[in-house]
Amino acid sequence: MTVSQHPDPSLASRRVGKTFSLILITVFGIPFIGFGLMALTVGARKIWRGGSDSGDAWAFLVIGSLFILIGAFFPLRQLRVMRRRERQREIAKKYEHAPWLADKQWAIGRISCSNGKSVLFAWLFALAWNAISSPMLFYLPQELRQGNRAILVGLVFPLIGAVILAGAIHSTLRWRRFGGSQFEMASVPGVIGGFLRGKIHTSITATVPEGVRLTLACINRRISGSGKHRSAHERVLWQKEVLVEPSKLHPGPSGLLIPVEFSIPFDCTPTDRSNARNSIHWRLSATANLPGVDYSSSFEVPVFKTADSSSRIAADVAAETSHDDGMPPSQSLSRGITLDRDSSGALAVTFGAARNIGAGLALTAFTAIFAGAAIVPWKLGLPFIFPLVFGFFDLVLMAALVHVWLFSSHVIVRTDEVHVWRGVLGIGRRHRIPKGEIARIRAGIGMHSGSQSSRPYYDIQIEQRSGRRLTIASSIRSKREAEYIAFEVSRELGLSVSG
Repeated sequence: MTVSQHPDPSLASRRVGKTFSLILITVFGIPFIGFGLMALTVGARKIWRGGSDSGDAWAFLVIGSLFILIGAFFPLRQLRVMRRRERQREIAKKYEHAPWLADKQWAIGRISCSNGKSVLFAWLFALAWNAISSPMLFYLPQELRQGNRAILVGLVFPLIGAVILAGAIHSTLRWRRFGGSQFEMASVPGVIGGFLRGKIHTSITATVPEGVRLTLACINRRISGSGKHRSAHERVLWQKEVLVEPSKLHPGPSGLLIPVEFSIPFDCTPTDRSNARNSIHWRLSATANLPGVDYSSSFEVPVFKTADSSSRIAADVAAETSHDDGMPPSQSLSRGITLDRDSSGALAVTFGAARNIGAGLALTAFTAIFAGAAIVPWKLGLPFIFPLVFGFFDLVLMAALVHVWLFSSHVIVRTDEVHVWRGVLGIGRRHRIPKGEIARIRAGIGMHSGSQSSRPYYDIQIEQRSGRRLTIASSIRSKREAEYIAFEVSRELGLSVSG
């Protein structure tokens, strides 16, 4: 008897999708290549003719070459990604019952850090941005001689390009100083309802007086759209931070060894890379403050449910609170956050303005871009809709700037009530909440910075029995600090803390 073989419809669908995606990305790259060829042609003609215009010829040649490289990079990269995913799919099918064996580094339990990829991306982005914005510098002198002062607004884009280039240089310096760290797992894989253990091999030779901060995060990565509309977003599903004291760091073959040990709750989501558009990743990060360039490394680690998984880990982990780390409030809280007693003996917590300098500077630069995008169309006499749209978004960004740089809050906690003041430059609102109306004090993720950075910021909220919530602090970078403050406020009120 002959059994007919029917093609897998999902396989055919994937092939059509991949082909369509490649076509879209190629179409996206064609304008870059076309513009680059035009610039090369103009530059070649200027050199051929000579004269006063020959000085600009090399600028056209450089810019044209960069645009061609950018236009060709995306389709070539997509081809490489498609081939790699096909290989991964074949290997994953082979190791269906032990998916961590499909990755060579996971299988042997020695994982290289991903900093090298970050450096490459930083340089690609810096080159692309400066290739687009640098022509402004060549036309600026001529426009100024003609009395066009509005052209100065366009300097915002080359200046931002210089900042991006400085960031790429900083990433390169960090990479050169520390090289590629490696995480050696004690056992493979990390276990849901179990532990992730091992040690990070580094090239740190200097002393680390403040210790090393380790972070283990479960991240849901979603990709939407395709081609030039393709975007990625990362959301932290679970995260835990640990501070490794200097006394626990020991010398290794090439530098300090950082011990790693995390307990992972049984209800966490395991690694899942079967769907590239909706995947689950586990990321281990290590940071340390050092003279000059700080240490930073991250690793994608395998975490799965196995025969060793235990539901009892959930209760143990849920009982853990960051106050067990013994963090002295007056010494270890981040800049702008204080926890003390006032003259009456009540617990006083202050969250000052301008606590997140890096986020504030990035938002300021982004706002400047939109400000330039709103002014330039107006100066050029374009339809009113262009400056109106950009101006609206600029007002929204300016409101966010005011919050980042000027917003502060002050909390007074007594045994029977909580007083909260929140505002800007002394102008704000006061809230008084009796203890009987408070259900719990909650510390949790409030927002993420950027679409792919997955840097979570934490909020502390008072949840009332009526269901209303009052945020007493926001944009706290450290989960450990947010949970510590929530615990202290809860303890003062005689409540249990919840995250």
